[in-house]
Amino acid sequence: MAATELRLLLKRRPDFTAAWNTLGAALHEAGDKPGAEEAFAEAARLNPADIATRANLAALRIARGDARGTLDDLRRLTTDAPDFADGWNVLGLAFRATGAQEDAVEAFDRALALRPGDPDILTNQAGAWQLAGRLDKAGQCYQQAIEARPGFGPAYLGLGSALILDGQAAEAKAFLAAAIEAEPGNADAWGNYGNACKAAAEYDEAIEAYRKAIELRPDDAGQWSNWLLMLQYDPAQTPETIWQAHLEFGRKFGEGLKDGEGPRAAAIATAAAPPEEPERPLRIGYMSADFRTHSVAWFLEPLLRHHDRARVAAICYSDVASPDGTTARLKGLADGWRDVAGASDADVAAMIAGDGIDILIDLAGHTAGNRLSLFGRRAAPVQATWLGYPGTTGLAEMDYRFTDDIADPEDMFHSERLVRLPGGFHCYAPPAAAPEPARKPGRPPTFGSFNNLSKVTEDVMACWSALTASVPGARLLLKARPLADPAIRDRYTAIANDAGLPANRLELVGHVKDLAAHLALYAEIDVALDPFPYAGTTTTCEALWMGCPVVTLRGGTHAGRVGASLLTHAGLGELVAGDRGEMERLARALIGDAARLEEYRSGLRGRLAGSSVCDATGFARKVEGACWGMWGRFEIS
Repeated sequence: MAATELRLLLKRRPDFTAAWNTLGAALHEAGDKPGAEEAFAEAARLNPADIATRANLAALRIARGDARGTLDDLRRLTTDAPDFADGWNVLGLAFRATGAQEDAVEAFDRALALRPGDPDILTNQAGAWQLAGRLDKAGQCYQQAIEARPGFGPAYLGLGSALILDGQAAEAKAFLAAAIEAEPGNADAWGNYGNACKAAAEYDEAIEAYRKAIELRPDDAGQWSNWLLMLQYDPAQTPETIWQAHLEFGRKFGEGLKDGEGPRAAAIATAAAPPEEPERPLRIGYMSADFRTHSVAWFLEPLLRHHDRARVAAICYSDVASPDGTTARLKGLADGWRDVAGASDADVAAMIAGDGIDILIDLAGHTAGNRLSLFGRRAAPVQATWLGYPGTTGLAEMDYRFTDDIADPEDMFHSERLVRLPGGFHCYAPPAAAPEPARKPGRPPTFGSFNNLSKVTEDVMACWSALTASVPGARLLLKARPLADPAIRDRYTAIANDAGLPANRLELVGHVKDLAAHLALYAEIDVALDPFPYAGTTTTCEALWMGCPVVTLRGGTHAGRVGASLLTHAGLGELVAGDRGEMERLARALIGDAARLEEYRSGLRGRLAGSSVCDATGFARKVEGACWGMWGRFEIS
């Protein structure tokens, strides 16, 4: 029965529970999730004992981001009906969305005991294993789901996404293509196919896939962010094309800039001066889905550790689905911690308002798990972005962006007002697991890069290979997770060979077991090469900490100038090149100077530690001063 007919029926018989359930199912099938939720909610109100309706309602609430609010009802549901497999399945989904992956796996186990081999439940459980970092278990569950239901699109999609994380981008593309064949209108399948192409540095194909995902689901901000981030990697893009794409996002998910220039920031009045003696600490909120052992954590930790609590109170809003030890450490450093994984934007905005946040700082930009849609609804009086993304957000509602005069010497192509921090916009916390700098004895002179392979374009690979080939006996070592994939290894080996570097002078390394092993691998290289047009950040700091000099090319965008910023502020401006020819000459001269390399190997850690890049206290004071200045220019209307 069509939804229209069902609504007519319910006007006559508003207490007809079965009709409300049928309407909910029809609306859900048509993609009207809010309408479906209302219909199921009415059915549940009329018949609270109907466990299927309660499960359907909870599933819809989880899908719209209210997983945390469903947990109590789902616990009651599984207590009331312990033999109802769907109840355990939906409880698993709620646990998974809120980061409780062990509980999620257990709930899915209970569901599978009642319905063995069910491909939907197996796929859901695989997602929990994946979020917990157990890609082996995830792969097994996805494979079992495919065997149980050949052609099952969600399982192909999940397996493809797990393979991306495992460094098997080429194999992932095959499974994701199968997911698209099974469900051509599935935006997530297209988006993940784009992720696989990005991991393999196949830019044109990735951009096309992301655009298809946006076409299918134009209101999905995450798909837009995937596309925008991809543009930063693509060497064919210009600052102008990247800027226009971000403005398009700002118009879609915010108010949009007026006349295409300057921040909206109607509440900001530049004439006011910050108070010299604040009467209370400024309440700063940090929003991220990356409070784990990733780049955000390395740079945020020193700031949280050294904030002057008389001046600021720092509250973190964590969208982390699977916390780890670093998350727990950061939690202990913050003045407040809010777990918002699985919560909808409206609920988080209310939480931020209740916390009295003065300045909300985005740490993600257009990277995975961002909450820019929340910033687009003006969740705090003053909003800023920092750290996680190499460019503008495109949102008129984002008032400020932290940077420095080397990374962003010009104000063009930003929807935010730029706040240039003296001494650089990064503060690095060296990992405790780092071994002492060393050089493996008896090996040939070696260039290397441990950057994300997405940054190593075919042009970059050809450039580095030709550079290495020009130095007698030298080799090139690259480490990146996708290099575990045989197809990608073959492709990069072929590029090197075409540039004159034979396979016996090229070493490709995939994932290593832990951070200590990753850092120890720097003993294998003498000169680190920074990719272009998207330079490294954490990788550059790690290389310097391990005594390995980094040669960088100063680019034309923020993404291409981060290396220049870090090296200059670390007192290593001599390693910054103005063009490709100079970069190659610098690298060639450096790898041939054994005495200079030894000096770097033994002294770089101390130089970095003594520079502004590692001056946590000084950096905290600069950020606090900037925030008070931003707040001082705020006028409550």
